[in-house]
Amino acid sequence: MNFLKKDQFKSPKIIGEPFEVVLLGGYVNIKKWSGLERANNVMLLAQMVDNDDLKDIAEGKKTTSGLDNKTIPKLYETMCKIIMSSLCDESGELVFSNDDLDILKSLDGDVMDILFKEITTRNGINQETAIPEATKNLETTQSKDSTLNLPESWVE
Repeated sequence: MNFLKKDQFKSPKIIGEPFEVVLLGGYVNIKKWSGLERANNVMLLAQMVDNDDLKDIAEGKKTTSGLDNKTIPKLYETMCKIIMSSLCDESGELVFSNDDLDILKSLDGDVMDILFKEITTRNGINQETAIPEATKNLETTQSKDSTLNLPESWVE
């Protein structure tokens, strides 16, 4: 039996996997999230919309057309932040910074939806238990005034 040593658990640099965005005429690299990044993104999304709505949106079964006017802009901004934290170059460096949020906000809605769906699919958010479990945990462990371990610029 080959038991792993502590240094084998150190995270290697995560390099993205290519994905073709036909509407943009090229490829992007989608970063595979660390466990902490995944947990933070799931919790961030769970705060935005009802878990059934989010699950259906992430799985491509539903669009944002049925959501209220206050939720939609927050959802799209959250989607932009997740896209921003997930697109990297060939060496694994993020392509966008917090200063680039407006660039992503101006993306064609179809491109944003395609990228978001692919990013969440590759990172396991659309699995049946991810969002409901995060929402349940959020309700039991987070107070209204608490914040997640998110980049400071994301917390309002």
